[in-house]
Amino acid sequence: MIYLITICAHPIQYIDCGHMHSDGGFFHQRRRLDYYVFIYVTEGTLYMGTEGHEYVTGPQQFLILYAGLEHYGYRITKEKLSYFWVHFHLREDCPFTCCDKHALSGFLNSRLASSPLNGLDCFILPEAGTISDSGILLQLFSQMLNLSKIEPVYSSYLIHYSLNLLLMELTHEFLNHYLSAPGVPAHINYIKEWIRINYRKPVTVKYLASLFHYNPDYLSYTFKKYTGKNLIKFVHRTRIDAAKGLLSSGELSIKETAFACGYTDEKYFIRVFRQMEGMTPGEYRKTFYKCKVLAKKPVFKTN
Repeated sequence: MIYLITICAHPIQYIDCGHMHSDGGFFHQRRRLDYYVFIYVTEGTLYMGTEGHEYVTGPQQFLILYAGLEHYGYRITKEKLSYFWVHFHLREDCPFTCCDKHALSGFLNSRLASSPLNGLDCFILPEAGTISDSGILLQLFSQMLNLSKIEPVYSSYLIHYSLNLLLMELTHEFLNHYLSAPGVPAHINYIKEWIRINYRKPVTVKYLASLFHYNPDYLSYTFKKYTGKNLIKFVHRTRIDAAKGLLSSGELSIKETAFACGYTDEKYFIRVFRQMEGMTPGEYRKTFYKCKVLAKKPVFKTN
C-alpha cells in the first residue's frame, strides 16, 4: 500500500468530476494522465490495473490513480457498475511525498507524539481502501457535482474546497482506522467489514452467529467488548449512513430507500432513522434539497 501525504496549507486543485454508470460490459481504456484520479464505487466491481498492480474495487471502496502512471482495465465488468470520479492535481509549490506503510507509521508516530491529533495538518491518502460512512462521501460528491454544473455565484474556490473537504474526510477515515484500539480480534474486524458490504441482507445476531459459527450471546458480548458498540446498533448505523447517501441523491422514494438498505418495513425504517439522526428521512431529504436549490440559483449577469 502506498500513501500520498501533502500539507493542508496548500489546497489540492480540482480539475473536473463526474458520475459513471454502466448497465454491463464496462472495460476501462488504457491511458496515462498528468493528474490524479479518485474513484469511489457505489455499485458493481471495477477492475483496474496500474504499473505493477491490479485492483478489485467494489461498493464503498475507493481507488486513487497516480499522476504519470499508466492505468487500464484488465477485466470486463459484466454486471451493473456505478462510480463517482474526480480529477485533481497538486500545486507546483505544494510539497508532498509518497511512502509505504512502514514509513507512514514512523511519520505518524513522530507527529502524534509531539502534537495532539487535531494538530495534524496534512492529507493522508491511501491508494485504495474502504469507506465506512458512505453517506458523508456521497453528500460531498453530490455537492461537488452540483457546483461543477453551475457558474460560481460566490467564488470559483468553492469547488476546490469542496474537493479538499472530501479528501479531508478520506484522511479522517484513515486516521480513525489507524488509531483504532490494538488487539481487536481479526474475526471482529472481518464481521464489521462483512456488515458494511452486506447490510442490505436480513442481518440479525442469530444470522451472523450462524454464518460465522459463534454462539449468539458470545458474539454480541465480544463485539461490544472490542468495539464499544452494540452489534445490532452497528448494523443500523451502517444502514442509515447508506440511506443518507440515497436520500441525498433523490432518486429513490422513502420506501425504496428502506428496502435498498435492508429494511422490509418502511415505518420501522423511519423510526430507526429518526432515533439516529433526530429527524425523519423525509425531513433529511428536504434539508438536503434546500442546499441543492441554493446551489442552483440562477446567475444574473450585468454588462
